[in-house]
Amino acid sequence: MKWSSVSTVARWEYHRFAKPRDLILGAVFFAVMFGAFGFVGHYIQSKSEEEKTVMVLGAAAMQLQAVESFERFQLQHAEGATPDLAAAESALREKEVDAVLVVSGIERAELIVREERGWQQEFMALVGQHRQAQRLAESGLDPQILQSLSAPVDIGRRTLGSQPGESSGAEPKTVLIVVGTMLMGLFLGFSYVFVAITGEKTQKVTESVLSAITPQDWIDGKILGLTIVVLVNLGSYALGYLLYKVAAVFIWHDPFQLPEGIGDPVSVIYLVLFSMLGFAFWFTLFGIVAATINDPNSSSRSSLIMLPFLPLAVAFMGIDQPDAAWMRLLSLTPGLSPAAMPVRIMRGHPHWAEILLSLALLVAMAVLFRRAAGRVFGVSMMMTGKEPSWREVWRWVRVP
Repeated sequence: MKWSSVSTVARWEYHRFAKPRDLILGAVFFAVMFGAFGFVGHYIQSKSEEEKTVMVLGAAAMQLQAVESFERFQLQHAEGATPDLAAAESALREKEVDAVLVVSGIERAELIVREERGWQQEFMALVGQHRQAQRLAESGLDPQILQSLSAPVDIGRRTLGSQPGESSGAEPKTVLIVVGTMLMGLFLGFSYVFVAITGEKTQKVTESVLSAITPQDWIDGKILGLTIVVLVNLGSYALGYLLYKVAAVFIWHDPFQLPEGIGDPVSVIYLVLFSMLGFAFWFTLFGIVAATINDPNSSSRSSLIMLPFLPLAVAFMGIDQPDAAWMRLLSLTPGLSPAAMPVRIMRGHPHWAEILLSLALLVAMAVLFRRAAGRVFGVSMMMTGKEPSWREVWRWVRVP
């Protein structure tokens, strides 16, 4: 490998796809997107804490006449011995009250609303709790005894080797963020790899480039440059998230708190290594596939772009059982390990030998695919017409 040639190609690919203006716009876009989600979340939360007024008809049947409120629900009792249902519905229609509760018996009631909303289930549950408390009082049993009988058993859980009270690993939300970031990086990288490699076949300068540098240096430079492009884009998205978190402190007075539970610095280093090697593995593999495609719009091989998303989906399913036998197998399988092993590192307890073995296997396969990509790329760049068969590709790879 001639490093000067590789670095030249890498710089070309980087400046070709990583535009400073686009990176800035990407950070702003993600900040706005997270801000929109944050606004919706705070709006929903404010609605869930908003006070509601419920008019009650026939309160005496369920001994509600002395109750003024259920938490955030204010009860407005209808006046008169015979409450007027039509007048209550008119008040509901005019939005003077939020709902009307018609109690027709000690065990029967009906809630009338303008339209269905989530808070209505909450209110009906509180009415049910009120009636249940009445039943307990009427039974004559000691409330403290009933409370002790219905109290749940406090059972903790910890794994062997951990200390009492020690966390069992990162929160599922943190794992989803890490694996989701890898998914986004793979999606970006595949699009860049396909565009960068398939587009070379239509360029008239392909022969001149191959006469100046080796196919291996060319593909190495492409993979290196595109990997840096993906990392810079992910950094732009992370900057957008940080901008959103800073803005949330001033707008909604949210505490500035990043996702917790990633682990100690050693775990972070492992996560970075698996992410980088995972990108190298999949980008070189798809460099081989992209080199054999003449037209990505019509080739059936373009569907292979979805292949690496399968282990990521499996990794999501392994969040609650990170040290299961099938997750151990996935974490040692090259191509699958960049998704499975980070889940085990954050949520499970993999042995250090497993982590090192997984890294070694991943490096070996990435190097193998790199050499195969160089051979396939060198031959396919000069081919026109039909796409080579997989048997032909295998023959090119086996040539010493």
